[in-house]
Amino acid sequence: MNHDKYFSEDELDRISNIKGKHYLDSTELDEDEIIVKEQDEIFLELSETVMSTMAFIDKITSVIKKELDLYDALSDYKQFKKAMQNQTQYVISCSKLKEELNETLKLIFKFSKKENYYWKDCSCEVYIYHYNIIKHEFLKSNSFANEIDFIKYEYERLLSENDSDSNITDSQFLSKDYFLYMNYRKYFSDENKQFFELEKSKKLSFLKNELGQLGFGLEPYTLGSSIKIKIIELESAKLEKLSLSNLPNFNVRQRYELYKKFGFNATIEKTDAPQMSKYKITALIMGISPDNAKQLHNETYREISGKDFDEVNNYLDKQSVILK
Repeated sequence: MNHDKYFSEDELDRISNIKGKHYLDSTELDEDEIIVKEQDEIFLELSETVMSTMAFIDKITSVIKKELDLYDALSDYKQFKKAMQNQTQYVISCSKLKEELNETLKLIFKFSKKENYYWKDCSCEVYIYHYNIIKHEFLKSNSFANEIDFIKYEYERLLSENDSDSNITDSQFLSKDYFLYMNYRKYFSDENKQFFELEKSKKLSFLKNELGQLGFGLEPYTLGSSIKIKIIELESAKLEKLSLSNLPNFNVRQRYELYKKFGFNATIEKTDAPQMSKYKITALIMGISPDNAKQLHNETYREISGKDFDEVNNYLDKQSVILK
């Protein structure tokens, strides 16, 4: 059997030097390298490693199948023995390449988690970190949808995701997912299969909890080959009554931030009224003194802190409020 009819010299060299699970010993990313390289560039390089490894595995697998078809025509024992030796080498090489691939995917997961970088098999922590961005963009793109619709969509997508279309919607809103269309899951080791399924189950639990906080639960059901969910209102939510306890205890500056976001200040400024009257109207609406209202209008009141500002935005996100 002539190896050269299938592989280039570089490929033959790689076959003879595959290190399997020890491959990453020399490729771990240290802190200095992360600082030097842009995050996106690192993920692009890692995706190229995954793609080239998969292509090589597929090529060796194809060669193995071709050679098996030729065995029946080998009448000479020495030729048959040599063919079997080559075949064994191919099988061993393919196995080690799969080890490399699985170790690379674990490295990608590890680096993604550290850098909060989103990709289709990111950790639950990274998913939660980007959750409000994905939700906000989804609701902005689907004007008739609400947060429950979004959670239902995400839950069903995770339940039935496959390697051709998973996270297409999410990657429209976040950084480019270089792994989106790669069918690397078919090469998952048993360990990685269990590991990434566990991460997916964590994401599903998070979504279920988010739905529960809105007063709803879910019931999965099958529709053909797809898994769908039915949204059901929880009994506890039916009994719950709205009260002041349901509202956040925002300070004056946070309430004025909401006041501005909804355009009240702009509307009042446009009115044909003395400036002092505008302060009094703001004071009446906000339940504060006219002097504080004057300071807020003139931007002489203390500035809103970053923490307070984030609390306001997070509350609006939680209430599925989209300001246009």
